[in-house]
Amino acid sequence: MEANNIWKIEKAGLYRFGHVGCTYVNVEITRKSLHWAFRMTVEQAESLLRVLDIDSEDGVYLHEALRGKFVTVIGDDESMFRATTVVRVGDPYGEEFIDLLRGEKL
Repeated sequence: MEANNIWKIEKAGLYRFGHVGCTYVNVEITRKSLHWAFRMTVEQAESLLRVLDIDSEDGVYLHEALRGKFVTVIGDDESMFRATTVVRVGDPYGEEFIDLLRGEKL
């Protein structure tokens, strides 16, 4: 794992791509001058809220709750410059992760 895999969430929300009939949670992230994005299911988004210790007991809008948060992001390759897909996302300390491929908390 690289020494710094910390990214900032810029946008997050339910995204509908009607042409292919697909709906998912899309998360856009940045780091210095780099931009990346990943998608996850609603269930994975609920897990991410728990991993980031965001209280949703009384209800939250996902885009408001996640915008500006820092997360650790792991791609499908050791080097983020060769990675094409985000496979794990977690808290900024690298202690808890969600596996986006298998849909489970690690």
